Amino acid sequence: MALAKPKPITPERLKVYNRNIIAFLEEQYILPETGKLIVLEHWQKLLLTRMFMDYGQDMSTPEPWNDLSMALASLKAKPRYYSMAVLGMPKKNGKSALASGIGLWFAFAGESHGEIIIAANNLDQASLIIYMKIRDAIRMNPNLR
Repeated sequence: MALAKPKPITPERLKVYNRNIIAFLEEQYILPETGKLIVLEHWQKLLLTRMFMDYGQDMSTPEPWNDLSMALASLKAKPRYYSMAVLGMPKKNGKSALASGIGLWFAFAGESHGEIIIAANNLDQASLIIYMKIRDAIRMNPNLR
């Protein structure tokens, strides 16, 4: 299987990655199952924007958040609005891949001195599935080793 070719991480790209989880994931997160870079769905981008790139926005008017380009363009350099998020979806909808991608971002480009806490319904899911996805993604991407 030919592995994906992630973009080189330059100081300029790292500045982008520190503020933009979507750019980091789509340019650096190689899915262990496929060996290809993740391609986020539109709803995932909106969710990630709302959770991690929503720097002090007025949440009383949700209309702008229906448009991803408006959401990305309106970022402000303030602390994140949310400190916790819970995502629930049926089985086989990519929760583990998304959770491991978020953990990978926090490890390499997110806020400094943070913790990555992996919580799941059972130990196997948290330690074996999500942790191993993060570990394998690091092994598959020479930029992250």
